[in-house]
Amino acid sequence: MAEVRDRGALLGIEDLERDVFLAIWQKIKEVYPAKVWSKYPDSRLLMNVSIVSLTAFILETMVAKQRMEDEPVDYSSIAVLGKVVERVVSRIPSEFWQTEWKLKELDTSSGRQSVQEALGVIDSNVRYGRPWYERVSLVDPAAVEESAPEAKRLHRTSAKKSAAKKVAAAKKIVRRSTNS
Repeated sequence: MAEVRDRGALLGIEDLERDVFLAIWQKIKEVYPAKVWSKYPDSRLLMNVSIVSLTAFILETMVAKQRMEDEPVDYSSIAVLGKVVERVVSRIPSEFWQTEWKLKELDTSSGRQSVQEALGVIDSNVRYGRPWYERVSLVDPAAVEESAPEAKRLHRTSAKKSAAKKVAAAKKIVRRSTNS
């Protein structure tokens, strides 16, 4: 909640911080399957460090979006807020929350920073078609590959989408250069 309060002015949600926090987590609940909502050790999503870190990660995305737009983004709108939250959360596979983490005692400022960094790496990996766990210092890639054939399927699917986007972009560049 403090994370939302700290960014209230930047996001134009003063006096709505509690509502925004609840709306973020309602959307997260809609995106992730029920198995992720289990208590530790089956899932890490509901650990304090995870709640704070994921909320901060989403809020930082919202702040970045706000900076990129010419007009203020209306985050008091459930539809606008939900769209951003869904986009961010959908790039963090539920397997991350169910995978054993190498680090323990994470409910510290440096622990929260480690989780946020992991979320950033995972976001990048998924965007660019790499396995979600690649270069994520918080998890052991060998353990993920052994326990989660789903992780490999996700990687193949996102890699195909990424390759298709690269081909489409290359065709667009070729068309522009031939039209000039």
